[in-house]
Amino acid sequence: MHNALSTAFGTPNWVINPDQHYGFFNQKTLASHNASKQRLIRSKPRDQPTPDEMVACLNFDFWSNILRAEYVTLWNTQNALRDAFPLMTPAADLTQARLTISDVNHLRNRIAHHEPIHHLNIKEKMDLLRKAMGFVCPITSDWMKKCSTVMHTLRATPPKISSLPGPQLSSTNIRPPIEFPSATKVTDILGVIWSQRPQVISSRDCSDRISVITAAQVIEFFEQNAKQNNGAVLLIDETISDIAKSTTPPLLADIDETGTTGDALATFFPKGNRTQRPQFLIVKNKEAIVGVIQNPVVKYQ
Repeated sequence: MHNALSTAFGTPNWVINPDQHYGFFNQKTLASHNASKQRLIRSKPRDQPTPDEMVACLNFDFWSNILRAEYVTLWNTQNALRDAFPLMTPAADLTQARLTISDVNHLRNRIAHHEPIHHLNIKEKMDLLRKAMGFVCPITSDWMKKCSTVMHTLRATPPKISSLPGPQLSSTNIRPPIEFPSATKVTDILGVIWSQRPQVISSRDCSDRISVITAAQVIEFFEQNAKQNNGAVLLIDETISDIAKSTTPPLLADIDETGTTGDALATFFPKGNRTQRPQFLIVKNKEAIVGVIQNPVVKYQ
């Protein structure tokens, strides 16, 4: 907005003395501007404010207020509104700019005053911010969407019971393991299990019971097979169920997806040396497996 009005008035100094360049600023707008200007002058009494310093010193309300309908003549000067919001669709419109920017300003004020905003539709507000940015620069708008942690935080709402803090497991990057019928041949899972992170798959038997098979079990099964066949690994009719029956099952523990990453860490590293530490956590939603977490190498204090 400053750049657009600087072009319209032929100088960036308009922002230091706006009434000298446009004679229809109302007294409330000028009073707000002067309060910011005097605060800036007191902070550096020996130097005159620069346009950049003045822009930084003015509050959000000033910029929002000069988009009111009474300033239509200001924004028609040299098509300043189009220069300020070149990508507004349809063509630059003062009403659309005012409503959008004033909504952003209102949200900003609620947050700055530490007022609760959890009752608002936060996704709708994020779309509003992206819309306002999109009036000027779609690249910045997309960058904000990619880098902002607001929606991640929103999904990680505080659980009812949590022993340690952290985001909810449901909001982290966990995925359910690929499931195979227990009668699936071992040769059909090899390429899959090595590519998983962690290296596990799940299996469902004829009784609808789910078990977890790890890469370590597959290796153990190969070793057993080689011993039985004089060093050769023969995988003809062997199935996932054979692995489950003949190998050492992993040490597992269940955790609900409403738990936090702190709860997961506490489960991997329980208090007391005699407590058995699980190798994997099965993250569940009721009875369904929504993810598997492997025991971390490092315990964070």
